[in-house]
Amino acid sequence: MPLEVIRFLRFPLSVAILVIHAHFSEIAAGGRQIFDAADFPVYGSVSYILSEIVARVAVPMFFAISGYLFFRNAPRPDMTVYTQKIRRRLRSLVVPYICWNLISIALFWAAQSFLPQMMAGVNKPVADYSFADWCSAFWNTSRINPEVAGAGYPTAYQFWFIRDLFLLQLFSPLVYMAVRRLKFWAVAVLGVLWLGGFKSGTYMVNVQAMFFFTAGAYLGINGMGSFSRNVPWYVFAVVYAAIVAAEYAGLQNVFRPYLHRLGLAWGVATVYVCSAACLGKTEKQPRVPSAGFSFFVFAFFNMPVAFVTRFMFQTLCPSSEAAVLAVYFAIPVMTVLAAAVVYFPLRRLCPALADVLVGWRK
Repeated sequence: MPLEVIRFLRFPLSVAILVIHAHFSEIAAGGRQIFDAADFPVYGSVSYILSEIVARVAVPMFFAISGYLFFRNAPRPDMTVYTQKIRRRLRSLVVPYICWNLISIALFWAAQSFLPQMMAGVNKPVADYSFADWCSAFWNTSRINPEVAGAGYPTAYQFWFIRDLFLLQLFSPLVYMAVRRLKFWAVAVLGVLWLGGFKSGTYMVNVQAMFFFTAGAYLGINGMGSFSRNVPWYVFAVVYAAIVAAEYAGLQNVFRPYLHRLGLAWGVATVYVCSAACLGKTEKQPRVPSAGFSFFVFAFFNMPVAFVTRFMFQTLCPSSEAAVLAVYFAIPVMTVLAAAVVYFPLRRLCPALADVLVGWRK
């Protein structure tokens, strides 16, 4: 997984995560429903394929990349190496995790206090939080947000990825021993458990995260070898398109969850192979957004995307398929633009704060 491919993928994968959360099936504001996707079947089909199937590849891809980078070119791990890596991750992961959850809680409080008509009206008011609620807000908001009951999200819900990633890195010596001793079997066993639908508890790292992080660790420890070199990129793409079509065609089929997970695994390989092929055909490396801005888009979008969605539906009241699709495609664009409007002046005027918010990524 060459570094140029990772640099190339950072921003589009962040946008893909935004696209996942730009998918709306029902929208409530002020305690009443203002949109139901069942009334717009074309939008429902397009948004489901893009947000619930294709864009979902981004999260496992990030776990695989993180596992690869954590173990890439590392000497035999010892306590010194491990401590150095965890210390760096405290800066790049834990500090932004705490900051963005605090920001999200503050924004929720402000919205609940001054713009209640823009809220769904189901979350527990921040002003009424107990000590246990505050703890839940930073780890698992199921007790204060019934909309995500059982999902295990913090207040800045997309940061469940950062939380689980840091836990995996804390236990990275176990990952290293498993890969060294069991070799590819360590990846295979986790893959079978994940494909089979095995689930860990709500308060534990999920099996999908374990599988892709370990797969990336395997490639980081053993090298990429001949991965994908003997199969043309278009074969990966055609097979992936067939899996996506089959999954959508069989939405009500009992085998659909297994096909979805197979599509995620094949999709990760497809994204890597097609990106590597694209970069291999260019003499000059394309200019891509910085790591700092890519992370900022990921960290920033959760509140703006909800407000942009409700604002556009309350003000524009789209009533046709074309209008609803236009809103769907506009939401990620407007959210990225909003992130740029905030990030770049902040980077110029207060670089120290910008560094903290993006974990000192440049």
